Amino acid sequence: MTEPEVSVVVATYNRCEILPGTLDSLINQEGTTAYEVIVVDNNSTDDTRNVIAKLREKPGYEKLTYHFEENQGVSHARNRGIAAARASIIAFTDD
Repeated sequence: MTEPEVSVVVATYNRCEILPGTLDSLINQEGTTAYEVIVVDNNSTDDTRNVIAKLREKPGYEKLTYHFEENQGVSHARNRGIAAARASIIAFTDD
């Protein structure tokens, strides 16, 4: 996999039902910029982990990674995403 130029961090909490739509949109972007999508599960109690695991099995989703952050709050989740990012440019979006 090419090193990403941009890391996109998506913090999520108990939104496993709508998360696939967000991630499908991010993964299926067109263009030449190499990027990664980092999902930070902010201590969800729903099926978020399994939803991400199933998405990662799909072709084209190898740029998607999952990280767990037990400390509640978007700042904790975003900081976890920053720590996981491989690119020098980091973008944040909501789920």
